Order: sequence, then C-alpha cells, then structure tokens
Amino acid sequence: MSSLFVLTSRPSLSSLDPQRVTGQLDRALLGDFVHRTLVRYAQEPDLTAQSSLVPDLATDVGTPNDDYTRWSFTLRDDALWADGAPIVCEDVRYGVSRQFARDTLVGGLGLAVELLDIPKGPDGASVYSGPYSRDGEEQFDRAVSCEGQQIVFSLSAPVADFPEALTHVEFSPVRADQDTGERYEQQPLSSGPYEVSENTPGSTLVLRRSPTWEASSDPLRPAYPDEVVVRFSLEPEEIARRVAADSGDDRFAVVADDASMAAVAGTGFDDPERSWSQPTQAVTYLSVNSRLLPVLEQRRAILAATDREAAAARLGNEARGAADGLIAPGLAVDYAPTGLDDGLLGEPVPTTGATTLAETLLSESGRELPELTIDYPQIDTAVAEIEAVISSLTAAGIAAAPNPLSPTEYYQVVLDPEQRGHLSWLPWQPDWANATRVVPPLFGAGEPFNLSGVNESGGVADQELADAIEAARAEPDRGKQAEQMQAANSRAVELGLAVPLAFSESQRVWGSGLSGVFYHAPVESYAFAQIDPGTS
Repeated sequence: MSSLFVLTSRPSLSSLDPQRVTGQLDRALLGDFVHRTLVRYAQEPDLTAQSSLVPDLATDVGTPNDDYTRWSFTLRDDALWADGAPIVCEDVRYGVSRQFARDTLVGGLGLAVELLDIPKGPDGASVYSGPYSRDGEEQFDRAVSCEGQQIVFSLSAPVADFPEALTHVEFSPVRADQDTGERYEQQPLSSGPYEVSENTPGSTLVLRRSPTWEASSDPLRPAYPDEVVVRFSLEPEEIARRVAADSGDDRFAVVADDASMAAVAGTGFDDPERSWSQPTQAVTYLSVNSRLLPVLEQRRAILAATDREAAAARLGNEARGAADGLIAPGLAVDYAPTGLDDGLLGEPVPTTGATTLAETLLSESGRELPELTIDYPQIDTAVAEIEAVISSLTAAGIAAAPNPLSPTEYYQVVLDPEQRGHLSWLPWQPDWANATRVVPPLFGAGEPFNLSGVNESGGVADQELADAIEAARAEPDRGKQAEQMQAANSRAVELGLAVPLAFSESQRVWGSGLSGVFYHAPVESYAFAQIDPGTS
C-alpha cells in the first residue's frame, strides 16, 4: 500500500464540510482528494500556467451572457459519488444553497451570498436563509437553476472572472439526502477519489481511495497514493527533526504549516531538491483614511517616510520583502511593480523610506499634519510591523499614536467610518487568484474594506481609479484585466491611499520518497493531486 503523509502542528482542518472550509491548506487538500468543483485551476509547475482554468465536474469553463451577469455550466455525465450514485446538477445547486445557512453552518467565505443576484435585507444579510429554514427560497430559485445537467448562475453585478470563484470547495456538490446539517463535516460524502476513513480531531485524518472512483471520469486527479494520512497536533520541533532525518514513513511526508517551517529553518536544513520558497498572494499594508487626511501631499509624505523594509523584516522567515503595492507577486499574471521605487511620487522611494522627500511633501502641503492614530489588532504580526512603522514616521517628524485593539473588536472598529483612525493595519488575501479580488474590494466605492473612503462620501474622489476598477470587473480578456488592475494598483499608491508594508512567501519541505511535488500558487499550497509516493 502506498501512503502520503501530511504533518502539521495544527489541531485539525477548519472543516471537512465543503461549505465550511477556510484556509488554503484545507482548500488544497480537500479539493484535490475529497470534494470536486465545476472548474479548477490547472496544476502545472509553471506559475503563470496555473492561472488557467480547466473543467472538473463541468464539461467546460463556463459560458457567460453578454454582460457577464449570467453564467451557465454543463456537468459531465460520468461523475459518481462515493456510494455509486451519479453527481447531478441538483447536487451542485444544493451545495451552493448551503452557503446561505449562515446560522447553521459556521465558516466558509460565503462567496455565493456575495455574488448571486439575491437581495439583502436592511441588516445586510441575504433574504434567503438556506435550505433548512427555506425563507426566501424563491429568490434562490431565480438566481440558481438547473435544467437537466446544465446549471445557471445569475449574478448581482458583472463578474468576468466568476468561474474562478467556483474553484472554491464551497461550490462543491452536496447531496440533499445525505445532508446532516452541522454534523455533515463528521462524515461528508465524497465526490472525489478519496473518502474519509478515519477522522479523529486533534490526532489523525485518514482518506482512502473511493471504490467508485474512475480515472476516466476524473482525469485531473491521478490518485497516486492508496491512502492519505494527516497527522495533527505534532510539535513543530518534532516535525523538523523527522523531516531532516528523512527515514521510514517520513520519506513520504509533506510539512504543512508555517510554525513547523520556522522550526525547520532553525535546524539549518537546506535541500533545494525537497523544499521551496515561493511568493504568496498575501500583503500587509496600512490603509490611509482620506476622510481624515484629504491632502494628497500629506498622504504621500506618510508613504514616503515609512521604512517598508524594516516592517517586512519583522515577519521573520515568512517575509519575502518590502511591498510596493497591494497586488502580491504570488498573483503571477497580475503582479507588476507600481513604480513606487522608481519615481511614482516624483522621485524614487527606497524600501527603507525617503525622509527628505517626506519632509518636502509635508512642507508643500501648506497644512499642519495632525497626530496620526494607527489602528491595529494585538497580534504578533501587526504589533511588530507597527513598531517599525512608528519608528520610521518619527524619524521624519511625523507624530503617530498606536491604537491597539483586541482581535475580536478590531474589524468592528475599522469597518466603522466613525471609529476608524488615520491609518489602519490590514492583512489581505484575495478570495481567488485574481487581482480583481484585491484592488476593487480595497478601493471600490461601497465596498466594506474600502477603508480609505476613496470615491465615497467624505473621501477623496478619483475618476481614473474608479474607471479602472469598473472596467476590470467586466473584462473577459485575462491579460487586459491584469493590465487594468496593475494600473489601478499603481494609481491607488500614487494617491497615497495605502502604505504597502510586506509581501510574504510560502516555505515547505517534504520527504525524499515523493515525486511530483510542486507549489500550486492559486491555493498557496501543494498540488496534492500530483504527489506520487510510489510504492511507500
């Protein structure tokens, strides 16, 4: 029997229920082994090629209407559940409906709630409450429909990259007659090549080959191992020792968490044949509140004064380096330098900051800069970066007062325009691997995370930025869309609406007995389906 082992210090996955999954590891592992989706990202070693979509349960990558508010997909007719029943359109539709049962199923991103053409009530919640209470069901019936094996989604606004949202396992099918509500995660019915054989939270998850799986109906998943064994709650130092020793079952193991990688780094392990350091899609930054800082030169001065290199260094081994914008290098198709380091603000701004330029900009502003309040949650990453930021601002003569908040109250404060300070620290990770899930949510009018307030009441207005965002949302050409997002990213930085701080990277190691191991950038994890343990 061949086995693939996954070693982690985490106590468990977020959930085995596809509609409740959060986190890239969970999405990667379950999406490759247990829960299929209509489409998925290509699993090829080349990072640029990985941005392409390929059909999975669907026969193609979707057909839109003229304005990208309606998308249709036809399911293949040979896909089977683990119990041998065919996977039909209604199973996909039912899985989507479960995203709306927010009171029963805690977790997941709720992308269907955001994107589908289903009204929201005065409290901002969807008028449809999911398949258990069935309130507002007629609205869901109108937004998602099946005719034979064709499923049609009606969206509330144009989304040219909607198929990329469908790569999330929260759009995976669930069969209504197997749904046990909040208990479904204990034993979900598999639509993939493996089914849950053992599930002991805090200890072990074992996935074994489904008896009904056929390679002809699932050509994207080779299903190399006979079983996949996830070991939870291991000490990072133990994982580090075992991977370095590379003996026994550990020759067929992958390390799956950052804490363990920090321990691996401490051992001095260095083998490029079984390790990677790859850019992620994540960025940390400071949002600049244009309602409180309406003067362009002052916002630019704050940006110029910030030592981004020092802030990034505080992230330790997870840091890739100082950020120059909000689109991270892990978005290989979308990333391009903003020009901040090369004269975007009139002269180059080094990653260590440009104190003289900051002082000049403050003088040119003609107004006194108020003492800045910096909001941030009391978590290690934020605390470390804010210390570096305040130090560099102080060196440029900019007074800044920290406003530490508990993690539980943080977003309640910064999402409220009446409570938000001058600067607010945020980490950002796009919902799917496209910059349309970076620039529009952070700078689009009406978006909850537009903390800068640009193009909103009381904030600064910029039509160039607004036009670029709207054009990209409805642009079907992936290359043109990327160029539009790159321009919008540079424009947001040029306007001083954000202070980019740090890009991050993913570091992983694995045993020498494995082949086919490579980084899958869209989920920032392993392409698990391509890993071959041979005859372990």
